[in-house]
Amino acid sequence: MAVDRVLEASVIGSWSRIGCSVRRVLFHWDDQPALSLRHQVVVITGGTSGIGMAAARACVRADARVVIVGRDLARAEAAAGVIAKEGEEDSVIVETADIGHIGEVEDLAERLTRRFEALHVLVHGAGLLSRTPQRSPDGTELTAAVHLVGPHLLTTRLSQLLQDGAPATVVWVSSGGMYTQQLDVSRLEALPPRHYRGSATYARAKRAQVVLARLWAEHLARRGVSSFVMHPGWVDTPALRQGIPTFATLMGPLLRSPEQGADTAVWLAACRGSVGLDPGIWLDRRLRPAYRWPITTEVPGEAERLWDWCQAKAGLAS
Repeated sequence: MAVDRVLEASVIGSWSRIGCSVRRVLFHWDDQPALSLRHQVVVITGGTSGIGMAAARACVRADARVVIVGRDLARAEAAAGVIAKEGEEDSVIVETADIGHIGEVEDLAERLTRRFEALHVLVHGAGLLSRTPQRSPDGTELTAAVHLVGPHLLTTRLSQLLQDGAPATVVWVSSGGMYTQQLDVSRLEALPPRHYRGSATYARAKRAQVVLARLWAEHLARRGVSSFVMHPGWVDTPALRQGIPTFATLMGPLLRSPEQGADTAVWLAACRGSVGLDPGIWLDRRLRPAYRWPITTEVPGEAERLWDWCQAKAGLAS
């Protein structure tokens, strides 16, 4: 549709609250049947604030049983109290884990495997935009650990539960910032502190996340599990305001609400794979190109190197 193409080309019009609001009317979202996740078990990392919490609230409203994963127990329980008001009793379960810590991800997967016979949706919503270089407890650059290594390990460990819940869906919450970067596995580890740029490190990890989601789609396709990647646009979240405060201030009136940012992730979850296996990235319930500029297109063989890197960092390499 011409209006949508113009919005997408403009970037500001597409990724701001303008794009979401226009597309809601343009594509008649409110006239469509309510999203349903009845009898589904949904796991959301980063579910204690921002986009993750908004996604959890929407999933509970859609009658799902939601597991929110956060690093801090008190904060997770407080979030669960708010989210639970949207649904029935026992609709929200709290789990704690640092997704950037291999050992904690392993423990989380073990607990989920003991508790559930099947999972239907896994949303990788945990994120980090650090203004200073940091390392995970396992020694990996922390941004890459949170966005790539931890989610890769968790998907691996939960893949059987997802298969048992098939048709099931994995949703990766990426960022439009990834459009500025080419996949380069050698640059996923942080540069020396004097050269460190948190926003660029974040964007590189998010570009890699888009490719990793595609690799998982290929890996899981025969098991009845879909893997999709979406970006939420520019969303007013604590992470954005802390990570890039100048941008957040300048764009403040145009930033999306967390609910607008989470919409496509919840929609993909409710579709349960019926939208098909497509390369690219989803925004506002439509598939968008994975690349905007030729200089960022993928180098042959780099995707395979990414998979091997994730395997090695997650302790999965044979």
